[in-house]
Amino acid sequence: STLPHLPEPVDDELHSATGVVLTAVGRNRAGVLAEVTGCLARHGVNVHNVSQKMVEDFFHLVLVIEVPPGVA
Repeated sequence: STLPHLPEPVDDELHSATGVVLTAVGRNRAGVLAEVTGCLARHGVNVHNVSQKMVEDFFHLVLVIEVPPGVA
C-alpha cells in the first residue's frame, strides 16, 4: 500500500523562517538546558516545543524550533 501524495505547504514569503527538529544528548549537568536555549535565543530562534528526558546519567533533549532567515 502507498500513501497518497500530499502537497508541500505553499510558502508565501520568499525568506520565511525554517522549521527544524533539534536533538541533543549528553551527560547531564546543571544548566545544560539553559545553555542550549540561551544560544538559540541569541540567534533569534523561536522554540515551539520542548521534550526532555533523563536516561541514567544522560540528558535527552528534543526541540521543535523556528530558525529565522540567514541563520545557519
